[in-house]
Amino acid sequence: MATIELEKQCACFKKSGIKIKDRFDSIEDAKKEAEDICNDMNTDFCLRHYFEPFVEDDKIIIKVSVRG
Repeated sequence: MATIELEKQCACFKKSGIKIKDRFDSIEDAKKEAEDICNDMNTDFCLRHYFEPFVEDDKIIIKVSVRG
């Protein structure tokens, strides 16, 4: 089992309506979902922050940083 965690939720993420599924059968499935979420946030919803997935053991953490 694998999970996705969002480091922090900016207002744009909350407004996006994107829901993060609680559990995935594999780390590969979770990573694919996290990459899709990051892509959507980076291109369609939030121009202030940058979203990037990182693998840590059996979870994916989506890190959020201010765009430079």
